[in-house]
Amino acid sequence: LRLLDWRRNGYGFGCATSSCRHAGMLPDDASRRKLSVVTYLWIKALHILAVMTWMAGAFYIFRLFAYHTQHRADAATAAAFREMEWKMLRIVMLPAAIASLALGVAMLTIHTELLAARWLQVKLAAVLGMIAYHWYAERTFARLTRDEHILTERQARMMHVVPTVLLAIIVAMVDRKSTRL
Repeated sequence: LRLLDWRRNGYGFGCATSSCRHAGMLPDDASRRKLSVVTYLWIKALHILAVMTWMAGAFYIFRLFAYHTQHRADAATAAAFREMEWKMLRIVMLPAAIASLALGVAMLTIHTELLAARWLQVKLAAVLGMIAYHWYAERTFARLTRDEHILTERQARMMHVVPTVLLAIIVAMVDRKSTRL
């Protein structure tokens, strides 16, 4: 029904003069704002999906490192864990991290005034922590591929606490964005 209304009003059909705008043939500022809101909501939804994917990988990658460390004596099993770790980092986590960051930047370009909000500043600090955690996971993987086991199995298992705390901060800040900090 909206599509029919859009076509009946002539949006997108050839006329670019101010008389066409007044005649209802071009969208006015309210229509542009509505389009901007819809675009923002789609970007936000995709951002949330990307963050969820990134966090799922962040929760699991050090568990894989723990299993790898536990089974390092068996070359075939260690090779299988290396492949799983590579896939988790490069096929799941890295694209999700890039998408999360790019979509977050896209949202901020639409609403630049949010950069002054204290909740967003705290959230961005936690996001920097997630980037550092991801970098550390990449470094740990690189060392494991060279059979340099820098973490014990227990230490690798405990690393899942880091993204848990960072996610708690991020969610708390987004939840509190309507209140002043």
